[in-house]
Amino acid sequence: KSSVIRIGKRFKHACTPLTVCSDLLKCVEEVKYLGVYFVAGTHFIVNIDKNKSKFFAAVNGILSKCGCYMNEMVTVLLINTFCRPVLLYGCDSVPLPKSYVDRLSHSWNRIYWRLFNVNDSQCIADIQSFMCDISIHDDIIIRRDRFLRRVKASTNEILCLLSKLV
Repeated sequence: KSSVIRIGKRFKHACTPLTVCSDLLKCVEEVKYLGVYFVAGTHFIVNIDKNKSKFFAAVNGILSKCGCYMNEMVTVLLINTFCRPVLLYGCDSVPLPKSYVDRLSHSWNRIYWRLFNVNDSQCIADIQSFMCDISIHDDIIIRRDRFLRRVKASTNEILCLLSKLV
């Protein structure tokens, strides 16, 4: 079950094999920990493609049950309640580059394109504003702030020490 990923400038170079209790650990390109996929590379990054595919599967599940028979407002509320957390899972605990946030925003906006048959970004922004739907960027900032406050308030000594480094 255990494996190793390398992060840093020399992530592609072979390293000395690591063992735990005489078991050899595999060096892999991607590792899943608590549902978040970490990727080997020069910088600490996560794979958000898994979140996006699970998000679209959840959206398609809702739309297949109630798609054209339900009010768009109710459909958006259902998607916001059940699918948005799937899309943003783990985004509060790791720093995301702007390009990743843009990709998540694009995935979220596609729901509005599909439900309201609009593809103009200003129209989508107006609909989201009318529905009091905060942007993905702002939602990630709020979630990250909440996460960091909870880490700082934790009674775990290691978490408290790490929270002082952030």
